[in-house]
Amino acid sequence: MKDHNLNIADFKELLKRCLIDGLDIVKKKIEDEKDNSWMSMFDNHDEYPSISFFKNGLPSFYLKNSGKRNFSKIFIKDEKYLTIHSFVNYHDFIKESAFLKEYFEIYEFNRFNKPLTDDVVKAYILFNSYFFLSNFVDSYIHSYSLEFEQSNFEREYELYVNSIISKKLNFDIIVPILYISFDFENFDINESISIIKMDNKTQLSRNIQASYTTSTHKTVIGAATHAFILRNWSIDNIKSENISEILNDVMAYSQPINVIEKLFAILRLISQAETGYCQIISRPTDSKRIFKTDLSDMYVVTERKYPDKFENYGWLKEVKLITSLELSQFSTIFKKLNDIPKYEFATKKLNSASLRKNDEDSILDITSALESLLTNDSKSEITYRLSIRASQLCKIKSFNNFKAREVYELCKKIYDYRSAVIHGEVKRIEKTKKITLENTEDLEIIKISFDLLRHCLLVLLESSIDDIKAIDDILFK
Repeated sequence: MKDHNLNIADFKELLKRCLIDGLDIVKKKIEDEKDNSWMSMFDNHDEYPSISFFKNGLPSFYLKNSGKRNFSKIFIKDEKYLTIHSFVNYHDFIKESAFLKEYFEIYEFNRFNKPLTDDVVKAYILFNSYFFLSNFVDSYIHSYSLEFEQSNFEREYELYVNSIISKKLNFDIIVPILYISFDFENFDINESISIIKMDNKTQLSRNIQASYTTSTHKTVIGAATHAFILRNWSIDNIKSENISEILNDVMAYSQPINVIEKLFAILRLISQAETGYCQIISRPTDSKRIFKTDLSDMYVVTERKYPDKFENYGWLKEVKLITSLELSQFSTIFKKLNDIPKYEFATKKLNSASLRKNDEDSILDITSALESLLTNDSKSEITYRLSIRASQLCKIKSFNNFKAREVYELCKKIYDYRSAVIHGEVKRIEKTKKITLENTEDLEIIKISFDLLRHCLLVLLESSIDDIKAIDDILFK
């Protein structure tokens, strides 16, 4: 807890009195509305999210103006809040508290380090007092009822006061997994990371949050039933506006993004499914700053980490179902990726190859990843050594029922295509885009190359092979 001179008991009692008075005013308005059935006393919340589902089970979201009644506006209209004694007392309490003025950056504590105009000062204090109280009452009604209950108030109060006086703010990071369905509600990867099925509250809350850092398709954003959840993250609680600035900036997520990328790489390795993500969501676990109807307090940044084809009505196509049995090795592989840094480069290239807009960029990612796995002991005869070692790995675990000799030939054809790309030989690029092996139909070079990379990396992660010499030993067995 921060060092502060805030009188917690008085602060709590003031907020409680404001809630009780606010509920009484709303209830009276509702009674007045019954007596005047021809006239509505309340507007509706603008753009409240609603959820529906495509035939494939993926959710779809839209915003409508008739989802929830907006009780907060009755306090704002005609400055009604100035006539509510408890609201005025709360406002004055903030004005007189040096700690709260500094936290909310009002008056002499503003971030501009210079005197502010009266209008700006008024706006800041209104937002953190009267407007906050209006939203607090509205959120309580939508979350609970019109009746005051001490236990409900205690719950909401504790979350709010923690957002002000706690030294650190704790939160979970939620990353929706696009275009994949799972047969479970929860799957634990380790003590702090899981795959969870998102409940409706999480779904609705994440789809009302806007982030303008990256252009992402609205329907793609919604097309996820499950998410990775990374628990036990925190940031220093400095000032109110600093929290929003930090948690709405993708640059603040460099460390969790490193974990997120590994998780998606493993998912691609195990499931062979096309997937990705476009939201990184911070959901506070023991605090709450924003009160909006019955929705969760969340901070959302967007990253366009999904294949372009997802925007071509991909949400209407069949979705792959992944079972918990298929993910049985997830935890082991994740631990190995964290323990053995040499696989990190190949993992990153696997992810980037899956998101490339053109085949020429993909093949460079794929081959550089294969080289990091199979030829990092020397820079000579790369194609030959890579082809030999890839074919030996496929003796441990079969690759598409290919014989070792066929895998060897496949690698040489992959490098023919890569050579054509590097040298810009357009005709040769077109000629080598599809290949034929013995007893096979034409193969798309990018797909078979990506599958081979995925297979080699998975064999290395699942086996006890820890260096290239161990691969060579297979040849002589």
